Amino acid sequence: MPVADEVCEKVLSAIYPLIVVQVNGDRLVLGQGGDGIKEGSRYNVYRYGERMVDPYNGEFLGRNEIYCAEIEVERVLPKQSYAKVVQSDVDLSSVFAPKTLVCRALSEKEKYAARSARRNTQSESLKNDW
Repeated sequence: MPVADEVCEKVLSAIYPLIVVQVNGDRLVLGQGGDGIKEGSRYNVYRYGERMVDPYNGEFLGRNEIYCAEIEVERVLPKQSYAKVVQSDVDLSSVFAPKTLVCRALSEKEKYAARSARRNTQSESLKNDW
């Protein structure tokens, strides 16, 4: 991916983060689609917590984010996407409310760990077939 695309993607995700708009069991509807989201992409889902303010100047710093789950995008439409929960620490339907669950792209380290875990699972599956 060209550097300009990466920068643009980071700026857009800071201004318009990927938000969960609906939870149905282990399936989620995300509030973005189109070219910015790719099938097979994985994201961490965080629940917004308390507002944080700089104690010196009172500037709003953002919200505390509490990890909830890892998801994988299954289908992308022009204005929304559909994802499944891969791993979860909580029942997302119990903590869901509008504008409370945000998705963040996995770091390179997390992507590597996810790929390794999938390969190990596939290897074990092949061993069991023999």
